[in-house]
Amino acid sequence: MKSRREFLADTCKFCMVAVSAGSILTLFDGCGTEKAVTATRTDNGHEVKIPLSSFDKAVRVVVNVPGSEKQILAVKKADGSYLALKLSCTHKGVALNTESRQLSCPAHGSTFDFDGNVTHGPATRPLKSFSAVVSGTDLLIETEDL
Repeated sequence: MKSRREFLADTCKFCMVAVSAGSILTLFDGCGTEKAVTATRTDNGHEVKIPLSSFDKAVRVVVNVPGSEKQILAVKKADGSYLALKLSCTHKGVALNTESRQLSCPAHGSTFDFDGNVTHGPATRPLKSFSAVVSGTDLLIETEDL
């Protein structure tokens, strides 16, 4: 059996290899990095777009929507598809915190996974999701019901 020191040293080595490999992080749920971008409104006014390059080193992007105080979380799925979630708790509408493994409500403790499903109440409904489709070099997100 390994000593605690050996275990920690091996764990640190693994983490360093994983970080240096970069894309390996997307293989692990909740290990990807996250950043924030401000979207651009499209001409139809019901969509926003962000560059796909926003996901170069991130699996999740917090999207600031022009003209709204609400934010959207854009998630790049393992299969290459995208999901967009309203970062607002379905219990009382409080803005959610993004954490490494979940979304959490600072007001009442509800938590959600990165598919928008409730993992802990008092919220009982999943997060509002939006259509998110690739168009050229951009991700288009439908925001009509934001």
